[in-house]
Amino acid sequence: MVALAVFFLFSSEPLSRGTQFSLGISFILLSWIVSKKRTRFSHIVLILLAGFIGGRYFYWRITQTIYGSPLDLAASTFLVLMEIYAAVMTFFGFFVMIQPFRRKAVPIKDEISEYPSVDVYVPVYNETLDVIRPTILGAFRLDYPPSRLRVYILDDGHREEVHSLAKEMRVEYISRADNRGAKAGNLNHALKMTGGELIAVFDCDHVPLEGFLKKTVGFFIGRPKLAIVQTPHHFYSRDPFERNLGLDDKAPNESDLFYHVIQPGMDLWNSSYFCGSAGILRRSCLEAVGGFRTETVTEDAHTSLLLHAKGFESYYLDEELVSGLSPDTMRDLINQRIRWCRGMIQIFRLENPMLKKGLSWQQKLCYMNAIIYWIFSLPRIFFLIAPLLYIYFRIYSVHAGLFDLLIYLIPYLVISQGTSVLLYRSRRSLIWSIIYEIPLSFYLVIPAFVALFFPLRGRFNVTPKGTRNKTEKLDFYVALPAILLFLLNFGGIVLGVTQYVSHPGGHNMLLMNLFWTTLNTLLIGISLGAMIETRQIRNAPRIVTNENASMKIVFSDRTVHLRGSIKDLSMGGVSFEGRPENGVTPSMEAGQEGVLTVGEGSDFFSLPVEIVRSVGTNGIFFISARFRNLTIKQEGLLVNLVFKMAVRHPRRLLPIGMRPDRMMMGFVRKSLVQIQRFLDHL
Repeated sequence: MVALAVFFLFSSEPLSRGTQFSLGISFILLSWIVSKKRTRFSHIVLILLAGFIGGRYFYWRITQTIYGSPLDLAASTFLVLMEIYAAVMTFFGFFVMIQPFRRKAVPIKDEISEYPSVDVYVPVYNETLDVIRPTILGAFRLDYPPSRLRVYILDDGHREEVHSLAKEMRVEYISRADNRGAKAGNLNHALKMTGGELIAVFDCDHVPLEGFLKKTVGFFIGRPKLAIVQTPHHFYSRDPFERNLGLDDKAPNESDLFYHVIQPGMDLWNSSYFCGSAGILRRSCLEAVGGFRTETVTEDAHTSLLLHAKGFESYYLDEELVSGLSPDTMRDLINQRIRWCRGMIQIFRLENPMLKKGLSWQQKLCYMNAIIYWIFSLPRIFFLIAPLLYIYFRIYSVHAGLFDLLIYLIPYLVISQGTSVLLYRSRRSLIWSIIYEIPLSFYLVIPAFVALFFPLRGRFNVTPKGTRNKTEKLDFYVALPAILLFLLNFGGIVLGVTQYVSHPGGHNMLLMNLFWTTLNTLLIGISLGAMIETRQIRNAPRIVTNENASMKIVFSDRTVHLRGSIKDLSMGGVSFEGRPENGVTPSMEAGQEGVLTVGEGSDFFSLPVEIVRSVGTNGIFFISARFRNLTIKQEGLLVNLVFKMAVRHPRRLLPIGMRPDRMMMGFVRKSLVQIQRFLDHL
């Protein structure tokens, strides 16, 4: 109560403009000094500074800037509410990310009797065998005593080819008469037919590495209250933002913030939750809450919430032990996010964490952070149209002078966003968050409110995998809302500039809204580029690497050995660069057979290949080849090699400490490039 009283007095104390300006500068300087120390205490101080300066901003906004005509009042009030939502999400994020908990794997003793029995579930529905097969091979090769491990394909598609695959791979096959409860129902059906102490779940496009069980099962030994051990979802294929914007390694994957910052942060509060795949659960704990929940379309988070409310624990191991496929197109990504959005809001309606008995207050806040995030679509859309209300209709969404707005708003933004950058650990920035959210917002706003008022509506949709594009194209219907908003904002710029030129004097409010509209136009422009689907014709994404290897090419009269390295690799083929050991430079043609050897000493294996293309320059050969006639054992070795390389790929991080002017210029250039791409595809 004392702290709240101090906060209110500080926020509401009237100050002159000069004093408020000096206060803002002092807080920015103090936060800059504190940020030099990367400790938990310094993070708490930064959060307090952001809270106090933010309190002054919102007190000023609420008491001094909401007035005028009924339309002004409506627009101003709504904008303040959206700003409050953004502030709540910011400070929820600060709480979650204050000190991410970094666990280390717990090894298991060598005695087989110490190993709990494990059932591996791979639920499938309508995915192609090319997607399913590597996952089954990876599960089959898990480093775990065979007597304590059983692998099951859970086929909700009732396909004979999947049954045949299970027989070929020598794994168990389970199907059922109906598809009631979707994925959760499929898992529950398997629970009744199996008996392992632990349940490892892998989506059919998530390939586990050999050491997955060895690094996760050890946590469960001696901890009967431990219900969940979750690991990150690592995606070896580019998501639509990375691929369509040509980001390469210049920005993190859209999911990196959640799996490498938020989940470890929630782990500190015993709130990390099962994510539907790449996790392992204790059967007895699942049975105590009635199995996987079928009432919502996000059975993973819903089940986790009930486990936590029952007093069970969860651990998060931030080590990439599974590699999977991102959604291939923006349309697929949007459909996936609609399901997540609807499911999390269903949880709020059916199992409101704030009212749920058994949860600690920390767990309540962590779950509310995960749920409330999915209302972002409404604020995001309004932030994109708010300045247009003034330019087109002279409706004031902000009733304030430009100087007043700057001295209150800028210190709050600088300190809160600067703190976010430190806590996000190079995984996300404000600009990239907006770019990611814009294409999704138009399609999430209606499902979010339908789930809020009608929580039992909707059905589980499987995210498609393996979508291919023969040519680069703009997905016009997906991009249509963004196109309309881009045209409205561009028209706002033209109209605003015309108003500035034709009516001299008193343009502070117009300039502010023009700047805001220009920024929105650039942000929408980049998002439009993300909806131009690039060409995708390869069946399997290739992993860039530099693994030492050798290749043996068999000719009719001789054999040539080349030593070099693998440049990229997939389940379908390999690019190899090498030099003949004897200095001979033979001509190699397409169709020539060979053997690729990976590893050295006793730790090596060989895979048969067929040359597709070969180019020799200065005694160095660049060879593209496809794998052919692999045995199941060789396929398993290839799976382990490909996906081990995938998780070794360096994480994509945003630079910290880059000069603001360079960041802004880079943002403007990127936006103009994407706008030009968009215009070229109209």
